[in-house]
Amino acid sequence: MSTATFTVTVNDNEDPVVVPGAAIVVTGDGASCTFAVTVPLPSVSDNCGIDGVTNDFNSLPDASGDFPYGTTSIGWFAFDVNGNLGSALGTQTITVNPPIDCNGNDESDGCDISNGTSQDCNSNGIPDECDIAAATSFDNNSNGVPDECEVEFVRGDANNNGNVNVADAYWILLHVFFDLALDCNDAADVNNDGAINLSDAIYMYSALVGFGPVPPPPFPDCGLDTGDNLGCDNFDSCP
Repeated sequence: MSTATFTVTVNDNEDPVVVPGAAIVVTGDGASCTFAVTVPLPSVSDNCGIDGVTNDFNSLPDASGDFPYGTTSIGWFAFDVNGNLGSALGTQTITVNPPIDCNGNDESDGCDISNGTSQDCNSNGIPDECDIAAATSFDNNSNGVPDECEVEFVRGDANNNGNVNVADAYWILLHVFFDLALDCNDAADVNNDGAINLSDAIYMYSALVGFGPVPPPPFPDCGLDTGDNLGCDNFDSCP
Protein backbone atom coordinates (compact mmCIF):
# COMPACT_ATOMS: atom_id res chain seq x y z
CA MET A 1 0.00 0.00 0.00
CA SER A 2 1.44 3.34 -1.01
CA THR A 3 0.76 6.70 0.59
CA ALA A 4 1.12 10.30 -0.57
CA THR A 5 0.90 13.69 1.01
CA PHE A 6 -0.38 16.87 -0.54
CA THR A 7 -1.09 20.42 0.57
CA VAL A 8 -4.50 22.01 0.43
CA THR A 9 -4.50 25.82 0.36
CA VAL A 10 -7.72 27.61 1.14
CA ASN A 11 -7.73 31.23 -0.02
CA ASP A 12 -10.01 33.80 1.54
CA ASN A 13 -11.21 36.01 -1.29
CA GLU A 14 -14.32 37.24 0.44
CA ASP A 15 -14.40 40.89 1.47
CA PRO A 16 -16.01 41.97 4.72
CA VAL A 17 -19.58 43.19 4.53
CA VAL A 18 -20.08 46.70 5.91
CA VAL A 19 -23.51 48.19 6.57
CA PRO A 20 -23.42 51.85 7.71
CA GLY A 21 -25.74 53.10 10.39
CA ALA A 22 -28.82 55.19 9.79
CA ALA A 23 -28.58 58.88 9.00
CA ILE A 24 -28.25 61.12 12.05
CA VAL A 25 -29.94 64.52 12.29
CA VAL A 26 -29.31 66.75 15.30
CA THR A 27 -29.62 70.42 16.18
CA GLY A 28 -26.51 72.17 17.43
CA ASP A 29 -26.39 74.56 20.36
CA GLY A 30 -24.78 77.46 18.50
CA ALA A 31 -21.99 77.75 21.08
CA SER A 32 -19.35 77.19 18.39
CA CYS A 33 -19.10 76.46 14.67
CA THR A 34 -19.19 72.69 15.29
CA PHE A 35 -21.27 70.29 17.39
CA ALA A 36 -20.25 67.03 19.07
CA VAL A 37 -22.08 63.98 17.68
CA THR A 38 -21.80 60.36 18.84
CA VAL A 39 -21.77 58.05 15.81
CA PRO A 40 -22.45 54.32 16.34
CA LEU A 41 -20.19 51.78 14.66
CA PRO A 42 -21.44 50.20 11.43
CA SER A 43 -22.55 46.59 11.23
CA VAL A 44 -19.67 44.45 9.91
CA SER A 45 -19.35 40.73 9.20
CA ASP A 46 -16.86 38.40 7.54
CA ASN A 47 -16.46 34.68 6.96
CA CYS A 48 -13.06 34.60 8.68
CA GLY A 49 -13.20 37.45 11.16
CA ILE A 50 -12.83 41.23 11.29
CA ASP A 51 -9.44 42.76 12.03
CA GLY A 52 -10.36 46.45 12.03
CA VAL A 53 -12.81 49.19 11.08
CA THR A 54 -12.11 52.74 9.94
CA ASN A 55 -13.85 55.68 8.27
CA ASP A 56 -12.94 58.56 5.98
CA PHE A 57 -14.09 61.30 8.38
CA ASN A 58 -11.38 60.98 11.01
CA SER A 59 -9.58 57.75 9.93
CA LEU A 60 -10.42 56.09 13.25
CA PRO A 61 -12.62 53.13 14.22
CA ASP A 62 -15.00 55.59 15.90
CA ALA A 63 -16.34 58.48 13.80
CA SER A 64 -17.74 60.35 16.80
CA GLY A 65 -16.48 63.91 17.07
CA ASP A 66 -17.16 67.55 16.31
CA PHE A 67 -19.13 68.00 13.09
CA PRO A 68 -19.65 71.27 11.20
CA TYR A 69 -23.13 72.60 10.56
CA GLY A 70 -24.69 71.12 7.46
CA THR A 71 -24.44 67.53 6.20
CA THR A 72 -21.28 65.41 6.37
CA SER A 73 -21.04 62.05 4.58
CA ILE A 74 -19.01 59.26 6.17
CA GLY A 75 -17.61 56.29 4.25
CA TRP A 76 -16.96 53.14 6.31
CA PHE A 77 -14.35 50.42 5.66
CA ALA A 78 -13.46 47.09 7.32
CA PHE A 79 -10.42 44.78 7.11
CA ASP A 80 -10.63 41.06 7.76
CA VAL A 81 -7.93 38.89 9.32
CA ASN A 82 -6.64 37.95 5.86
CA GLY A 83 -6.25 41.52 4.65
CA ASN A 84 -9.37 41.78 2.53
CA LEU A 85 -10.92 45.23 2.45
CA GLY A 86 -14.64 45.82 2.39
CA SER A 87 -16.34 49.17 1.95
CA ALA A 88 -19.89 50.12 2.77
CA LEU A 89 -22.42 50.33 0.00
CA GLY A 90 -23.33 53.97 0.42
CA THR A 91 -22.40 56.46 3.10
CA GLN A 92 -23.77 57.49 6.44
CA THR A 93 -24.83 61.12 6.71
CA ILE A 94 -24.54 63.32 9.78
CA THR A 95 -26.62 66.50 9.60
CA VAL A 96 -26.17 69.23 12.18
CA ASN A 97 -28.84 71.91 11.92
CA PRO A 98 -28.11 75.35 13.37
CA PRO A 99 -30.34 76.44 16.26
CA ILE A 100 -30.79 79.91 14.75
CA ASP A 101 -30.07 80.54 11.08
CA CYS A 102 -31.77 83.78 10.15
CA ASN A 103 -30.08 84.09 6.75
CA GLY A 104 -30.64 80.45 5.74
CA ASN A 105 -27.01 79.58 4.92
CA ASP A 106 -26.90 76.43 7.10
CA GLU A 107 -24.56 78.09 9.61
CA SER A 108 -25.53 79.24 13.07
CA ASP A 109 -25.81 83.00 13.39
CA GLY A 110 -23.11 83.00 16.05
CA CYS A 111 -20.75 81.17 13.71
CA ASP A 112 -21.52 83.58 10.85
CA ILE A 113 -20.54 86.47 13.10
CA SER A 114 -17.44 84.84 14.61
CA ASN A 115 -15.96 83.79 11.26
CA GLY A 116 -16.75 87.10 9.55
CA THR A 117 -19.33 85.76 7.10
CA SER A 118 -21.79 88.26 8.60
CA GLN A 119 -21.28 91.52 10.45
CA ASP A 120 -22.91 92.43 13.75
CA CYS A 121 -22.18 96.13 14.08
CA ASN A 122 -24.59 96.68 16.98
CA SER A 123 -23.32 93.61 18.90
CA ASN A 124 -26.78 92.14 19.48
CA GLY A 125 -25.81 88.63 18.36
CA ILE A 126 -27.85 88.89 15.15
CA PRO A 127 -26.27 89.32 11.69
CA ASP A 128 -26.82 92.82 10.35
CA GLU A 129 -28.63 91.57 7.24
CA CYS A 130 -31.18 89.84 9.48
CA ASP A 131 -31.72 92.96 11.60
CA ILE A 132 -32.45 94.86 8.40
CA ALA A 133 -34.70 92.15 6.93
CA ALA A 134 -36.71 91.97 10.16
CA ALA A 135 -36.99 95.79 10.31
CA THR A 136 -35.46 95.83 13.79
CA SER A 137 -32.81 98.05 12.17
CA PHE A 138 -33.24 100.50 9.32
CA ASP A 139 -31.01 100.82 6.28
CA ASN A 140 -32.31 103.95 4.59
CA ASN A 141 -29.28 104.28 2.32
CA SER A 142 -29.41 100.58 1.28
CA ASN A 143 -25.73 99.89 1.91
CA GLY A 144 -26.30 96.81 4.07
CA VAL A 145 -25.24 98.52 7.30
CA PRO A 146 -27.83 99.31 9.99
CA ASP A 147 -28.27 103.06 10.22
CA GLU A 148 -27.58 103.09 13.98
CA CYS A 149 -24.05 101.88 13.24
CA GLU A 150 -23.25 104.66 10.81
CA VAL A 151 -22.03 108.18 11.53
CA GLU A 152 -23.81 111.17 10.00
CA PHE A 153 -21.57 113.68 8.23
CA VAL A 154 -21.55 116.60 5.80
CA ARG A 155 -19.95 115.85 2.45
CA GLY A 156 -17.07 118.18 1.72
CA ASP A 157 -16.17 118.94 5.35
CA ALA A 158 -13.02 116.85 5.05
CA ASN A 159 -11.27 118.38 8.06
CA ASN A 160 -14.33 117.89 10.29
CA ASN A 161 -14.44 121.45 11.64
CA GLY A 162 -18.08 122.26 10.87
CA ASN A 163 -17.37 124.38 7.78
CA VAL A 164 -16.97 123.59 4.09
CA ASN A 165 -14.32 125.82 2.56
CA VAL A 166 -10.99 125.87 0.73
CA ALA A 167 -9.27 124.31 3.74
CA ASP A 168 -11.18 121.11 3.07
CA ALA A 169 -9.79 120.86 -0.46
CA TYR A 170 -6.30 121.36 0.99
CA TRP A 171 -7.03 118.64 3.58
CA ILE A 172 -7.98 116.23 0.79
CA LEU A 173 -4.69 116.95 -1.01
CA LEU A 174 -2.77 116.21 2.18
CA HIS A 175 -4.57 112.88 2.42
CA VAL A 176 -3.99 111.99 -1.24
CA PHE A 177 -0.31 112.93 -1.40
CA PHE A 178 0.88 112.54 2.21
CA ASP A 179 -1.53 109.93 3.65
CA LEU A 180 -3.04 112.33 6.17
CA ALA A 181 -5.49 110.36 8.31
CA LEU A 182 -9.10 111.48 8.08
CA ASP A 183 -11.83 111.26 10.70
CA CYS A 184 -14.45 110.65 8.04
CA ASN A 185 -13.46 109.27 4.65
CA ASP A 186 -16.99 109.72 3.32
CA ALA A 187 -16.80 113.47 3.93
CA ALA A 188 -13.67 113.70 1.76
CA ASP A 189 -15.30 111.77 -1.09
CA VAL A 190 -16.70 115.03 -2.41
CA ASN A 191 -17.92 113.69 -5.76
CA ASN A 192 -19.29 110.50 -4.13
CA ASP A 193 -17.57 108.10 -6.51
CA GLY A 194 -16.45 105.74 -3.75
CA ALA A 195 -12.80 106.87 -3.78
CA ILE A 196 -10.74 109.74 -2.41
CA ASN A 197 -8.38 111.23 -4.97
CA LEU A 198 -7.35 114.44 -6.75
CA SER A 199 -10.73 114.73 -8.45
CA ASP A 200 -12.37 115.33 -5.06
CA ALA A 201 -10.14 118.35 -4.37
CA ILE A 202 -10.86 119.72 -7.86
CA TYR A 203 -14.60 119.15 -7.35
CA MET A 204 -14.40 121.01 -4.03
CA TYR A 205 -12.54 124.02 -5.52
CA SER A 206 -14.96 124.19 -8.45
CA ALA A 207 -17.98 124.17 -6.16
CA LEU A 208 -16.52 126.85 -3.89
CA VAL A 209 -15.82 129.29 -6.75
CA GLY A 210 -19.13 128.58 -8.47
CA PHE A 211 -17.73 126.75 -11.50
CA GLY A 212 -19.21 123.39 -10.58
CA PRO A 213 -22.11 121.74 -8.75
CA VAL A 214 -22.27 121.50 -4.99
CA PRO A 215 -21.38 118.13 -3.41
CA PRO A 216 -24.01 115.37 -3.51
CA PRO A 217 -25.99 114.64 -0.33
CA PRO A 218 -25.47 114.67 2.52
CA PHE A 219 -24.80 118.36 1.88
CA PRO A 220 -25.19 120.94 3.31
CA ASP A 221 -26.97 119.15 6.17
CA CYS A 222 -25.89 116.10 8.14
CA GLY A 223 -26.88 112.70 6.79
CA LEU A 224 -25.71 109.21 5.90
CA ASP A 225 -23.74 108.06 2.89
CA THR A 226 -25.55 106.75 -0.14
CA GLY A 227 -23.96 103.41 -0.90
CA ASP A 228 -20.17 103.04 -0.79
CA ASN A 229 -18.27 101.69 2.20
CA LEU A 230 -15.46 104.20 2.68
CA GLY A 231 -16.64 104.67 6.24
CA CYS A 232 -16.85 107.49 8.73
CA ASP A 233 -15.34 106.86 12.15
CA ASN A 234 -16.03 110.24 13.70
CA PHE A 235 -17.72 113.49 12.73
CA ASP A 236 -18.03 115.96 15.58
CA SER A 237 -20.15 118.48 13.70
CA CYS A 238 -23.12 116.13 13.38
CA PRO A 239 -25.20 114.71 16.23
